[in-house]
Amino acid sequence: MSKLFIYKSFVSWKLELLIEPFDPIGGVMKAIACVILFLLLIQFPNIILAQDLQQTGQREKLLEQRANINKLAAQGKYDEAIAGYTDILTANPDNAEAYFQRAVIYDMQHKYDEASRDLIKSIEIDPSQFTAYALLVAVFVMKKDYDHALLYANKEIELTPNNYGGYLVRGSVYYEQGNFDSAIADYNKALEIYPDQASKQLQDTVKVELATIYFIRAKAFLAKKDYDKSWDDVHKAESLGDDRNFKENNPQFLDDLRKASGKDK
Repeated sequence: MSKLFIYKSFVSWKLELLIEPFDPIGGVMKAIACVILFLLLIQFPNIILAQDLQQTGQREKLLEQRANINKLAAQGKYDEAIAGYTDILTANPDNAEAYFQRAVIYDMQHKYDEASRDLIKSIEIDPSQFTAYALLVAVFVMKKDYDHALLYANKEIELTPNNYGGYLVRGSVYYEQGNFDSAIADYNKALEIYPDQASKQLQDTVKVELATIYFIRAKAFLAKKDYDKSWDDVHKAESLGDDRNFKENNPQFLDDLRKASGKDK
């Protein structure tokens, strides 16, 4: 299993994804974290750029400062990185993006209470920052607080009803609760929305993300003992090409499906 750590390089304006070891959570939530956080930040590359930076003459200095902080986190120097964002927040307590970034680092340290507090604060300052909703749902699932996870998953859908990611996130919560019918309904909605939205994404990511959605739904069908539909989704996912992301995070899934269905493929 691997842990997704997202940070934005404010100097080069490029999103960087760093994969580091971590204690495993549900495979469905792990796959969804990779899909949702990656695509949301690519689709809205400036979403975590605080408006205050555009209104000061120190913009470039602050961008460089934040890039350096994120490099500390990438090197595993989490306490130093958190201290850096704390300094930013001391100077500017209404910086929603800094709360979001600090929450990501808290999450990497498994400090889920601190992460959830920072994410909620980020949303309070900037309710349109729906990337924070997706991460907050994942944090609450880690805490097994499904009521709050559903609360913020629903808020994300209310905020962006035509974004397939919200339905994947909420479906993952239903899955963790064992509510597989509701999970599949949300995965179906995500797949219904995805083809249109995908046309707006970077094309080299589309097949990988779509394959992951099919694998996620296949896992829900397996849980319902609907093995034929599970295999159908596996075949759809495999036909799209690169499906390593899901398989690496769910190494037992295909073995479980083979054993339960009595089929090899």
